[in-house]
Amino acid sequence: LTHAQNSKMSKIIVDIFEGYELSTSDKGILERLQVPVSEDEAKRVEIVRQTTLLDSSQSDDGFDRISSLASRIFSMPYSAITMVDIDRVWYKSLCGIDMNEIPRDFAFDSFTVLSDMPEIFVVGDTLADKRFANNPLVTGHSKVRFYAGTPVVIENVKIGTLCVMDTKPRNAFSLEDKENLLDLGAAVSLLAGERRES
Repeated sequence: LTHAQNSKMSKIIVDIFEGYELSTSDKGILERLQVPVSEDEAKRVEIVRQTTLLDSSQSDDGFDRISSLASRIFSMPYSAITMVDIDRVWYKSLCGIDMNEIPRDFAFDSFTVLSDMPEIFVVGDTLADKRFANNPLVTGHSKVRFYAGTPVVIENVKIGTLCVMDTKPRNAFSLEDKENLLDLGAAVSLLAGERRES
């Protein structure tokens, strides 16, 4: 185990998990991250990279249809399908925001993929949550004030997210909303699994 200390938290990075091992450079990157990581990070990162979705075209009909549908179902201006790499979040599909990636330290998705997070991660008011109040997606042009995300899962490992975001805070995300997001997320997980290289 590698122990990493910084001003915001202390964390333990597990070098090897179920036969998956972090490289020396990846361990160094994780030690510098300001966001927490799960003990299955070695396996998680390897599976993300096996999907070949990182740095792939953002024009992908299967993923784009799901992200577009998510924006319409939830009446939110932004939606995204992401892959969470070791130090960045790659946007595989986006509605309403024009970018390719964001540092992992700035991403809501960094929390959605934690192994101990619930199936739906909701931030009702980003400005009221100290974890995100200074996030560039919140303070910048996009002005994200609400986030709801569900993980993209392969082999019970959270490798990315399907998320929806709004420019105004929301007090509620109903049970029906959660069920709809879970169903869409499951469809993304199936697509991502089909892209995995053995």
